[in-house]
Amino acid sequence: MRGPLRMLGLLAALGGAAAPVHANWLASELRAYRSFPRLNEALRLYDLRQYDKAREYIDQVERIDPGSRQAAVVKFNICEKQKDHACIRELSQAWQARAPGDGLGTALATYLAYVDGRDADLAQLAPEALRGSGLTAAVRRTLGQEWVRALLRLDRFDDARAAIEWLDANKVTIGDRDRSAWQQAIAAGTSAPVARGMPTGPSVPPAQVVPGAPAPSQPAARAQPPVRGAPGARAAQSVAPAVPTPPPAPPPRPSAESEVLPLIEAGRHSDAVARIQQLQSEGRLTAQEREAFVLTLQGRDCAGVLRLVPPDASSPLTTARQQLAAAYCSGQASARAGRHFAAAQALAGGDAALAAQALTGKANALALQGDAAGARAALAEAVRMAPNDAQARAAHGYQLKSAGADEEALREFEAAWQLDGARTELLPEMALLAQHLNRREDSIRYGRAAIDESDGIRRRQPLSEDEARRRLFGWRREVQTQEDRFNWIANANVRLDHGPDINQPLSPVDYAQYAGSLNLGGSYRYTPLGAQLPTWAFARAATGLQDRSLAFEPENKLLGLGVRQRLSRDYLAVASAEYLWRKSAAYPDDVMLRLSGSHTWNGDWNPADRQWNFANVYADFAWLVRAETYYATLSGELGRHYKLPDVPFDASVMPYLLGSYTSSNDSIGRAAVDRLDVGLGLAFQSWHWEDKHRAPALSHRLSLEVRRVVGGNTTDRHAVQLKWILQH
Repeated sequence: MRGPLRMLGLLAALGGAAAPVHANWLASELRAYRSFPRLNEALRLYDLRQYDKAREYIDQVERIDPGSRQAAVVKFNICEKQKDHACIRELSQAWQARAPGDGLGTALATYLAYVDGRDADLAQLAPEALRGSGLTAAVRRTLGQEWVRALLRLDRFDDARAAIEWLDANKVTIGDRDRSAWQQAIAAGTSAPVARGMPTGPSVPPAQVVPGAPAPSQPAARAQPPVRGAPGARAAQSVAPAVPTPPPAPPPRPSAESEVLPLIEAGRHSDAVARIQQLQSEGRLTAQEREAFVLTLQGRDCAGVLRLVPPDASSPLTTARQQLAAAYCSGQASARAGRHFAAAQALAGGDAALAAQALTGKANALALQGDAAGARAALAEAVRMAPNDAQARAAHGYQLKSAGADEEALREFEAAWQLDGARTELLPEMALLAQHLNRREDSIRYGRAAIDESDGIRRRQPLSEDEARRRLFGWRREVQTQEDRFNWIANANVRLDHGPDINQPLSPVDYAQYAGSLNLGGSYRYTPLGAQLPTWAFARAATGLQDRSLAFEPENKLLGLGVRQRLSRDYLAVASAEYLWRKSAAYPDDVMLRLSGSHTWNGDWNPADRQWNFANVYADFAWLVRAETYYATLSGELGRHYKLPDVPFDASVMPYLLGSYTSSNDSIGRAAVDRLDVGLGLAFQSWHWEDKHRAPALSHRLSLEVRRVVGGNTTDRHAVQLKWILQH
């Protein structure tokens, strides 16, 4: 076979069949489905020597999937044909940064050193490339040859001897002729002219060629005619018998490629499938040819692929890659996809990477069928067979995460990321799992890395611009929250109208405070029970304010010192014990036990929307041990934020509705007083102190509330309050 069809077959051999996985926990793999047709078109155009157009399609593949190794190999070949060494240099630098453990980036740099005649650089870069992963045996052999040749040209004979020993120890094949010539040069102590054997450009299709691929063998020398007058020449001519003229040979039959490929390129996919079936029935098709046809059709006509490839490992001309292509074409038909993956596994033979890819797909199909345990068993086997398969490790991590095995899932994600540094979408998962495991420093490190790679993550996942902004802000908020263990708050409540003239101590519960007050507090968060169940040590001080004034009430003061503990990973339920000192209370020294819960919707800054809804509910019960009094509170707010685009910081205004119910007998006569309030409010809110990795650490809110008492036995019938909150 020749042309783009052959390239596709070789491409599959280099990197495996394109694998657009349709699964909830592997949604990011859908990018392969988008990139595959474009890669096909680039290969076709390359074969037609339309390099500029081919490069346009490869650039599209890179934008869809920056981590595509296949696209990088094809782009190298295109750039080499265009003699664009700057392109190759940029590609080399990008891959060295993206996947430091992959030998591809350094191999590209080695190729440039060869082309430029920089033997010293070649001698340094070649062993670095050989230590990397992902290079074929042929490429490793060529790199080894050029490494030794460069050392000999530099008269570094001891280094050349050590290089040969290293190549032997690391199973890099050396030809007998090369070994003999090198040993003679080393023994002589001088370097005879050493040929530069690395090709200046690829001479086979780009799917096969990577930098440093061995040059094609030279054609054998053509036999020379006998020299005139040579012994035996005349005799040979005189005794030659007459040979009858043979009949003309029948014209050669057209190749399978020439019959099928034009139909595919013309979009006549059904006709192409029918022709493939006819060629197969006539015995004119090989398994490799049909595989290449199937891979070509995968991104264009999945129905045709399914007609050609039954889910059966024993069907004629089937191969593992054909079964994989049919499995991916099965889409949400998970039962059929599972049978194709099982057939691919059976056909993979000794190709551990291909078998692991089949097992990964089989696990996906099992997960879609609800068999999570079977999916985990299949992925565990895939990881065992191919421990260096980043996709299998990542898929296993997602399954373990869904099963609640956080530590094992994090270990798989970390391994996948180390194997393939382009899989940056794993970083947020790693940050979250590290947080769950109380590995605070690791969580912060992974979170900051996710923020640095946010553009790449967005390209690898189908997210809208607004959703990407929200996710990025969430990562920044997690980093800020985990880094800042110490928090503080200052708030004031100024009563703008007159309240009832009663002798009541300062309320220790903010939500039940209707008179004026000023409060300061600080807390320190630590996590002895895990990051999801934090513990806070806190202290606070408060003083009463006179109505319509900021003047203090000297007889109404409060000091508190205590501990709070979150009780639930899923809900914000908090218990606290606090020592209280309250001037003018019946028992100045007391202990308050408190249980509270709250939930807030969209309370933080929204980086994407111009306006958004807000809601908050809060419930609280507090018991003063010595005084034997209580506070019970239930309150809520419902509002809508409107961004202020003309201010130099993040800010919004929010009109809101409010309602609250409070009941307490914390008075001199221990009489129970309750009240039900409804009201309106208008708040100005702003957020400050942020950077690239951290969400705003400081929030400020100034609000005006008008309340009306609609129930209860309180003598207070209305309240107008100005509230100010500044918290970190």
